[in-house]
Amino acid sequence: MVFLMLIVQYRSLFCRFSLLVFLFTSQIPLRAQAQGSGQPSPEALLQEAFKLYEQIEYEKALQVLFMVHQLPNAQPDHRAQAYLWMGVCFTALGKAEDAVQSFIEFLKIKPDFRLPQGISPSIVSMFNEALKRLKLPETAPPSAGGEQGGEAPPVDIKVTVPKDVKAGQPISLEISLQDPSGLVGELLLRWKAPFKNSFSTIRLKHKPGTKKVIGTIPVFNLEEPEGKVSYYVEALGKDGMPYGGFGSMEQPEYIFIKGGYSKKTSSTKWKWWVIGIGSGLAVAGGVVAAVFLLRGDSGPPATPTNLTVTIR
Repeated sequence: MVFLMLIVQYRSLFCRFSLLVFLFTSQIPLRAQAQGSGQPSPEALLQEAFKLYEQIEYEKALQVLFMVHQLPNAQPDHRAQAYLWMGVCFTALGKAEDAVQSFIEFLKIKPDFRLPQGISPSIVSMFNEALKRLKLPETAPPSAGGEQGGEAPPVDIKVTVPKDVKAGQPISLEISLQDPSGLVGELLLRWKAPFKNSFSTIRLKHKPGTKKVIGTIPVFNLEEPEGKVSYYVEALGKDGMPYGGFGSMEQPEYIFIKGGYSKKTSSTKWKWWVIGIGSGLAVAGGVVAAVFLLRGDSGPPATPTNLTVTIR
């Protein structure tokens, strides 16, 4: 019994020691960079996290965002952006409580910020829960002075889809953008081919004041008779924060398309069936004709004999 207790205590101490080693070594790369000349800037890390977010690499983006908080030269605005994107990434991963806590930390720095219209409903839900826990109103106070997402006119996006879309052809979408305050710095078109699991991202060229942008989904093949392309559009500010959208990852828009299925394939199969049946009937007819020829046209029926018919 004493021996078993010693083993349990040893394992417990070993686990604690392993955890301390992990926590210490996880800080080594960042500390080494901070002490040397190659210390990463908060802006560079935020940009890296944003690129990972574009690539839908949410877990990797979170790792980079955690590094922003560890930087000694990170300003409150840097930390606020990191917390905001942490909330967005946690929401995408389905980690609701982590998302709410991230938004709470963000609102402690930016209490007057409110999400603009067109944001994913799941993100809005997590953000409003954070407002509720902090006992903050869902609408920003008038004293916010144009704080992002406050009293600024909302960004409105609409998409026009072509008719009779077929696989094997590019799909050009006409994106109409209403941005009265000039908040949008970049438009992202995210799309997913039929029967695929992940979205691809297309960065659209956008200049301030542009009201219409063309986004083209590249050519892909579809072997099924029909399918649907999933897509949504995100409008991001110059600081990388979301300002509007059309659809979302959880509730995307759809384009119904016709695939490479052809009736010729079906008719060809029917032709082979007809040829096969016709050949069978011809063989059967040859057998019957051979029997009648052996029997003759007159006279009494011949004595039954063994008859062998060979078909070559």
